[in-house]
Amino acid sequence: MPANAGFDRAAIVARLDALRAAGHDYELIDGDALSNRQRSDLYVQAFSALARTDNRYRIRQVFGSRRHGGGDHLGSGVAALLVFKDGEPVDVYPHQVGDGYETIRAYLDAADVAKRV
Repeated sequence: MPANAGFDRAAIVARLDALRAAGHDYELIDGDALSNRQRSDLYVQAFSALARTDNRYRIRQVFGSRRHGGGDHLGSGVAALLVFKDGEPVDVYPHQVGDGYETIRAYLDAADVAKRV
């Protein structure tokens, strides 16, 4: 799927482990084991990241469809990375920007570069 181009679970987890070693934390959630309610709750958190930080991108078609949002595919079919700061959701990957996507891999690549600077 283009929204998660370059996604390799093992490589992503290795990058998250490296970020953990640098003082960040993460939690892996099995998206296939989520109930509809849990998936909906995570989608609400992802959507609130858009509103809270005034992000200018779209997630509806990434995790649902043009006609039906709600995150039916969040974590199941489309892996997701929710970014939190001080316990509040501030970003979600992948997301749609213009005609393209900002992927989980691109976000972690940028985090690796920022860590080295």
